[in-house]
Amino acid sequence: MRVPVLCILSVPALILCSCSHSSETAHYPPGAYEIRGTMHYSRNLEGGCWFLLTADSTSYQPLGEKAADLRKDRADVDLVVRDPSSPNTFCMTGKPVEVLAVLDLRPPH
Repeated sequence: MRVPVLCILSVPALILCSCSHSSETAHYPPGAYEIRGTMHYSRNLEGGCWFLLTADSTSYQPLGEKAADLRKDRADVDLVVRDPSSPNTFCMTGKPVEVLAVLDLRPPH
């Protein structure tokens, strides 16, 4: 029984394709992950604080230069983040995360 050459060549290609990482985080440093949620503004502290609330009610506090782009109350966002090296914050409105990229920013409804 002879196996066609095309079949022999296509098996390695299929294996390579199935092993590729399709997530956006593959282009970022180790430890990066994606989160999705809605931005909120809290006036509980003087000066106010921004936080992201996910569908499962997890709260994150976006930090870093790119976090300023997210300051739109009730905007839906998709982010690539990582845990910051110094997680101490003034607001304490959720788990601090460093924003590496804004994948999507949808204005409030």
